[in-house]
Amino acid sequence: MIGGRIIAMILALGFLLFAIAAIVLSAGSPPAQAPVQVPTCSTSYTNVPYVLGTTNTKQMLDIYIPRSVKPTGGYPLLIFVHGGGFAVGDKFSAADDFMAAMKGLDNGFVVASVNYRLSDEAKAPAQIVDVKAAVRYLKANASKYGINVDKVVLMGVSAGASIASAVATSSDSTAFDAELTALGVSRTPDRVAAVISLFGLFNFNTLEPQFKWLTNPADTSLDSKYLPTYANDRKFFAGMTPPLHNDPNAFEYRVLGGAFETKQDIIKMVNAETYIGTNEPPFFIRHGNNDDTIPFLQSVDFARALEARGNRVDFALVPGAQHGLPGMNFFQKFNAQDMYDWLKGILMCTVSNVTYVPGSTNPLHKLDLYTPDISKPAGGYPLLVYVHGGGFRGGDKATAGDSLGAALSGLDKGYMVAAVNYRLAGTDKAPAQVVDVKAAIRYLRANAAKYGYDPDRIALYGVSAGASIAATVAVTGDSKLFDAELNMLGAVKATDKIAAAVLFYGLYNFYTVEAQKKWLANSADTSLDSKFLLEYGKYRPFFSGKKESDGGGAFLVGGSLDTRQDIVSKISAQLVAGKNEPPIFLRHGTIDDVLPFLQSVEFANTLKANGNKVDFKLVEGAEHGLPGNNFFRVFKLEEMYDWLSANL
Repeated sequence: MIGGRIIAMILALGFLLFAIAAIVLSAGSPPAQAPVQVPTCSTSYTNVPYVLGTTNTKQMLDIYIPRSVKPTGGYPLLIFVHGGGFAVGDKFSAADDFMAAMKGLDNGFVVASVNYRLSDEAKAPAQIVDVKAAVRYLKANASKYGINVDKVVLMGVSAGASIASAVATSSDSTAFDAELTALGVSRTPDRVAAVISLFGLFNFNTLEPQFKWLTNPADTSLDSKYLPTYANDRKFFAGMTPPLHNDPNAFEYRVLGGAFETKQDIIKMVNAETYIGTNEPPFFIRHGNNDDTIPFLQSVDFARALEARGNRVDFALVPGAQHGLPGMNFFQKFNAQDMYDWLKGILMCTVSNVTYVPGSTNPLHKLDLYTPDISKPAGGYPLLVYVHGGGFRGGDKATAGDSLGAALSGLDKGYMVAAVNYRLAGTDKAPAQVVDVKAAIRYLRANAAKYGYDPDRIALYGVSAGASIAATVAVTGDSKLFDAELNMLGAVKATDKIAAAVLFYGLYNFYTVEAQKKWLANSADTSLDSKFLLEYGKYRPFFSGKKESDGGGAFLVGGSLDTRQDIVSKISAQLVAGKNEPPIFLRHGTIDDVLPFLQSVEFANTLKANGNKVDFKLVEGAEHGLPGNNFFRVFKLEEMYDWLSANL
């Protein structure tokens, strides 16, 4: 994983962390498996041997139990596999990666942190064998620690990601049975429910070719594989000296026990890619695009290989992030809560990819359903229906991020959550997007008894383009405006009226967005002064010089707004809103330079003028809710759920 140029730093850190751990865990520490009180959890068990009869501390783990009340069925379990180039590292440390794992306690997970034999003690595949043994131990003893055996997750970083991923993909293989039997570990299931993989190594043989290609712009050997997608990411590496992975001083060489060309049988055995089938657990994969220790192309290839076999993968590069070594910036650039929001979705998703249009083969006519881990109320759970954003041309119901995380927070508050996909404007022009979400609502209302929610307590929640769609669906629930398209689609015959809507930073009138952007960006423009200057003029300086646009309307409708007025008028929620609309919760950031907050101002004014119930506020200093932007850090999510409680 790491060349000789940083071995000294890692070894020094390893010895330091080992010393800290030894002091903390030995000074007055209880015997193995005895519970101790620690600040971040209710109970912990330290130095638990996961191999029967072992006295080797590298075959032990620590278990931390959260303070939260144990759910029916037990806590979900996060098993943390540390990094360190297969040569250093420990299950206990003060490093950012360990702290990211311990954040699982705040998210209701039991956290188990695992040691494994390091390369100076045992060569590959010992590391994978040990972690498999740990998974088997924890699953066999799930009731002892209050663990739900069906909600076991592996999290690995760097070398730990390589190990964790190989453990996961080889769960249906007998490749490690001989080694496990030699340890006295029985042949019991080690399949996990999901995997978090951060900046890992998945194919030893491709390391050097990838680094050579990244660092040498004249090297065209991998152009067809990675260009043009990663052309900009490649620029960072230009002129660097590629690390020597196949070198006696390199950690990869040391864990294999020799040169790559002489260890191909071992490489095949330990490469996570070797075992990929069609039924792997869902993977959450992140890698910094400035990682000069393990090339991000390792994660690119691994994600592609998983997806090619039909497996569920949430993969993204972390812009500007380095490798996750101490002192480097990965965990400053990466929001660890994203992985817990994703896990919540994976572990609590009771039904995935439900077709909401009878007989449709379109892969976008799908929704996922998530059920809270609490007893169902007498009338059924309230249901929150999430409509993703993406400029009408991208996005997905299952993509991890703040907006989906906000929806899944409803699970902790007793809501069922449905996440909906819809046709995108690249192939299907408006009003297909509105029609699809209306079809989804009809399906959900018709099947409420089947899934256990209350059909009269359904709320829509949309962000950005999703807010635009959700708003139009919300204000046309008792209208026949889209009946022709719904009938042609073959949608379920049912009402699509909802009980409430939550809308964030949306577009509600395609005709006005360009003029609003122009007025905000140009202080000399007085065309909208009479409408907005007195109350909203103070926000204009931020937008000075910003580019105006139609918000993607022409692309969405497949022509100019003037020539497609019939469609534009139908999908602009402000223009079709009437009286007796459902209650609407409306929020928009004051420094949103993607969709102007004036869209929400005018939509709220129209709803109020028609006598409807609206809770509208601007979120001071909040941007559009794009990845990395601050909307969900500035906005207080509790406001949304307090409002929903009052209005459902």
